[in-house]
Amino acid sequence: MPVSCHGRLRLYNQLVRRLSLSRCFCAQPPSPSAPSVSKDYHAGGVLERLCGDLVDRGIVSSTYPSSLKDEQFQGLRNVPAVVYAGFDPTSDSLHIGNLAILSTLLRASAADCLAIALVGGGTAQVGDPSGRTTERKQMAIELIEQNARSIEKQIASIAENFAAMTRDGCGQSPRLKILNNISWYGKMDLFDFFSISRHFRVGEMLKRKAVRSRMEDQHAGLNYAEFSYQILQSYDWLRLCEEYDCRLQIGGSDQLGHFDAGHDLVKKVTEHDAFGLCVPLITDERGQKLGKSTITDGAVWLDAKKTSPFAFYQFWHQRKDAEVGGLLRLFSFRPVERVEELLREHMEKPSRWLAQKELAQEMTLLVHGPEGLQSALKCTAALFSGSLDALSALNEEELEELFGGASTFTLSLQDVTTVLELAERVLPSSDSKKKQTKGAEGIIHGGGFSVNGQKLTDPKHRLTESVFLPNTRLSVVCRGKRTYSLVKWS
Repeated sequence: MPVSCHGRLRLYNQLVRRLSLSRCFCAQPPSPSAPSVSKDYHAGGVLERLCGDLVDRGIVSSTYPSSLKDEQFQGLRNVPAVVYAGFDPTSDSLHIGNLAILSTLLRASAADCLAIALVGGGTAQVGDPSGRTTERKQMAIELIEQNARSIEKQIASIAENFAAMTRDGCGQSPRLKILNNISWYGKMDLFDFFSISRHFRVGEMLKRKAVRSRMEDQHAGLNYAEFSYQILQSYDWLRLCEEYDCRLQIGGSDQLGHFDAGHDLVKKVTEHDAFGLCVPLITDERGQKLGKSTITDGAVWLDAKKTSPFAFYQFWHQRKDAEVGGLLRLFSFRPVERVEELLREHMEKPSRWLAQKELAQEMTLLVHGPEGLQSALKCTAALFSGSLDALSALNEEELEELFGGASTFTLSLQDVTTVLELAERVLPSSDSKKKQTKGAEGIIHGGGFSVNGQKLTDPKHRLTESVFLPNTRLSVVCRGKRTYSLVKWS
């Protein structure tokens, strides 16, 4: 049953108090009777102060121009407090890499900036060559439109959660604006495009890293559409500059070349300087990109249907001590001083997993709202208690939502007859069959394989309907200490 606005607000307030977030956020809720006031985004120094906070958190990996950070962002002192970031609808959901950029936009909105989330419904029909060694496959226009709608809805939902977390309100933050660039590219004809292209020099375009690396690869090459992508992305910035006075863009580290091209176009047409901030990649302690290899054996998506709230929660909760400090500074909306205080508390007794717990709860509340966090906490308690009664308290729908499709297996007792065969089916399939079997046997003999909270140590033990949870045809399988899967028996 859907939760009403007032009910949702009460649930938020309960969770915010539980997480001690109410004393962490600086923004105060407006008076319900207060009239809306038109915001002056031309107030000086807002961006300068925002960027100082971002640097303290380790959020800024590089800037355009490079001297901007060295000069302590003095160049932004008189720049309007408007910032944007782009999101490509190449999938129907954002992932945690996008969340690093989106959370920075939300942070800007809380710092009295107008934050613009630009969904690339038009540019996705061309394809960004940045970070690509091969040509992108052409996506159907209908699929791009569907993905764009899904991402717009997802951003709006997260913005609504953020507004409730920071302002005890119900509804999307008025300082975050969601746009789709198909709104102007859909009206642009060929001659309009060539009119914009006159501002670009082919020699400079060929120097861009994304173009040069592909041109130097004789097997890959670059098609004209991809070559022209930088013109379109630069025009996005010009359009936002002309309509919203936006001169600051946030993006990933692979967008530095686009910042350069966009700055040049904005400067030529408006005579204003434009600036860019690069957000670092999300990596583990070894420098490996996070989000592609997780407990769900895939990317960490923000869509509950692709990565369940439980799996999302566990992703953050399972971060190592060497990783959690950087992630808290990057993602948490607590003041930096509170983050550092929390980390000191954590290091006094790391076995409590205090920092990981706080990070997991805050991020799950942001992305999945109070219902998602409650579900994740309920499922976590049930799974890690190791109790059959606790697992049985979850209904079939909750169990299926808990695991999502990525960590759910449909098996038959006719085909899977022993504990070893079950373990082989749910273990990762990247190794050879021989290695899988040896690995599965080792896990079973070592007591690292359980079904419904019960350890099974005999690989040859035959499976029966006793492995079903009461009143279901489901089993919860755990391999190792924290890697869970759901088995649906046909």
